[in-house]
Amino acid sequence: MSPPPSPVPSTSRAPATLATATPATATPATAAPTAATTTGDHNRGWLLLLPLLLTLASLLYVVPISQVPFYTKGEPREAIVVQAIVENGDWILPLRNGHEMPSKPPLFHWLGALVSLAAGFVSEWTTRLPSAAASIACAAAVAAAAARFFGPLAAFLSTLVLLTTVQWTISATTARVDMVLAAATTGALLFFMRDYLRDRRPLSSGFYACAVLAVLAKGPVGLVIPVAVIACFLLLRGDREYLRRLRPGKGLAILSLAAAWYLAAGWEGGMPFFEKLVMKENLQRLVSAQAPGVGHVHSPLYYLPALLGGFAPWSLFAPGLVVGLVARARRGEHDQATTLLLCWFAVTLLVYSLAGSKRGVYLLSLYPALAMLYGAWWASMASNDQAAPDARPSRVLSWLASLVAAVLALPLIVVVAQALGVDVTAWLNPLLSRSDAANLPVIRDTIAANPVASLAWAATLLLGASGAVAALARHKPVASALLLASAIAVTQLALPLVFQTQLGREQGLRDFMARVNVQLPEKEAPMFFYRSFDYGAVFYAGRNVYRVDEYLPLFEGQDTWLLVNENSLPPAGDYYLQEVLRYTYGGDPDGEALLLTRARHGDKEKRK
Repeated sequence: MSPPPSPVPSTSRAPATLATATPATATPATAAPTAATTTGDHNRGWLLLLPLLLTLASLLYVVPISQVPFYTKGEPREAIVVQAIVENGDWILPLRNGHEMPSKPPLFHWLGALVSLAAGFVSEWTTRLPSAAASIACAAAVAAAAARFFGPLAAFLSTLVLLTTVQWTISATTARVDMVLAAATTGALLFFMRDYLRDRRPLSSGFYACAVLAVLAKGPVGLVIPVAVIACFLLLRGDREYLRRLRPGKGLAILSLAAAWYLAAGWEGGMPFFEKLVMKENLQRLVSAQAPGVGHVHSPLYYLPALLGGFAPWSLFAPGLVVGLVARARRGEHDQATTLLLCWFAVTLLVYSLAGSKRGVYLLSLYPALAMLYGAWWASMASNDQAAPDARPSRVLSWLASLVAAVLALPLIVVVAQALGVDVTAWLNPLLSRSDAANLPVIRDTIAANPVASLAWAATLLLGASGAVAALARHKPVASALLLASAIAVTQLALPLVFQTQLGREQGLRDFMARVNVQLPEKEAPMFFYRSFDYGAVFYAGRNVYRVDEYLPLFEGQDTWLLVNENSLPPAGDYYLQEVLRYTYGGDPDGEALLLTRARHGDKEKRK
C-alpha cells in the first residue's frame, strides 16, 4: 500500500464523525464539509457547557478525597512515600517506612509532596489531589480532541461518559499512580492524533514530554503503549513515509530525562532498586507473575468482565456501539480519527492481556479512547443526517437501555430488602472477592443506620435510569445520556458521604492511631509491629513503625510499645505486656482485634 498523499494546505478542517464518510486517503485538511459539520455548527453551545461539566466533576471529587479515611492497603502505601519526601527531602528515591523500596517511579509522589508542601501538611486530601487533578486535565484534553475531530456535541458526550464510568471515578479519587499514568499516556496519544491528522507532522515535543511523564509515573509501559498504538495505526495506514520524517534525536534528548532518574535512583538504591523497580515491577509482571511478591495472576480473558464493570454503566451499550462501527465499516464510512481510537483501544487491551499480572485499573489508559468512540456514536444518533439511517436509536438500543435500568435498580432492591429486615447482602458473597465481601457487614449496617439517605439515593438512581430509557425510546439520545449521567453523579456523591466514609472509619486506622499517638509519651518512644503490619497505621502514626517477628527488642530503661494482633501476642519473657488500647476491624466486638500494648521490663509486681 502506498503512503497517503501530502495534504494540501487549507483553512477549513471539517470534524470527522462516525456518521460521515471520509476516504481513507483523505486528511482532515482536505475533507469536504459534511452534514455532520453543519450539525456541529448548530451545536457549538455544547462547548460552553464543557467548563461547567468539568467544574461539577471537580466538586464531586472534593468529597471523597477529603472526607474518606484510608482503609485499603494501596493508598497509604503510596502516601507514606509522600511523607518521606516531605519530612526527609528524599526526592530521588524516597523509601517507604524508612527502609522499603517503593514500587513505582516517583512522579505521583512528587506531585503529592508539592501539594503537601503548599498546604503545610500531608493528609488524605493532599495525596489524592494529584489523581483528581490528572483526571480533570485528561478529561479536558479529551474534550478538546473530540471537539476538533468529532464536533462539539461529541466532545460534551465523550467527556460526560469518561467522567461517569465506575473505574475512572474510583481512580480519580484514589491515592494511586494509575490516573497520573492514564493522563500522561492520553496526552501523548492526543498530541500524535492532533499532529498526524492535521498535517502529518512528526512527533512533537508535547508527545515526548507526556511520554516522559508516563514513564516517571509507572515505568516503561508509559512509553510502550503509545509507541505500540502509533505503530499499529501506521501499519494499517501503510504510511512508511511518516517513519522517515521522525526526528529521533529530539525524542531521545527528551526521553533521557526519564533515564536520568533511573540512573540516579539506581546509583542510590543499588541492586535492590534493580530487582524491584526493573525486574519485579516490569519484567516479572509481564512474563512471570507467579514469582513471589508479584501477584494479580489472571487468565487472558480476565479483562472482559473487568472492562464491563469498570466502564459501567456505558459498557452495557457496547453491543450497540459495535454494531454501529461494523455497519459503517462495511459501507466504507470510516475516518482516520476513528481508526486511531480503535487502535488505541485494541493495542492497550492486547498488551495488558498478554501480561501475566492483571488488574482492572491497568486498562485506565484506554478509557479516553473508548469514551470518544462512545461520544461520537452517541452524537451521531442525535444527528438528523438522513444519509445515516442507523443513526437514530434502534429497538435493540432501547433494550440495552432497559438492561442498564434493570442493573441500576438492584441497589433499590437491596436497600428496601434491608429496611424490611431481609439481609440480601449475604447473597452477594460468591460474586465478590474476599476483601470486598469483608465490607458487606459494614455496608449492611450503614444502610440500617441511614435508611432515608440510602433509600433516597437508590430511588434517584432508578428514576434517572428509567428516565434515560424513556428518553431513548422517544429518540432523544442526548437527554437519555444526561439523565443516565446525572443518576451516576448522584451515586458518585452518595457513596463517599454515606458508605465509603463509614467504611473508612470501620476498616481504617485513622481514629485508632490518633488515640495511639495520644498514649505515647513522645514521638520518639520505641514502637513496633509484632508479626503484623499495616501501611495505614504507619501513615497515621506519622513516623516509621518497623515490624519484628521473632525477638522482642526491649530498650533498657524504656517501655516498648507494640501494635499486635490479639491472636499473635509475643511469648512471656523478662517483661510483661499491658494492654492499653484495643481496636476491632469492622466494629465487630468478636472480630479480629489490633492491640496497643506496653512491654515493661522486670518483675511484674515491682513495676506496678
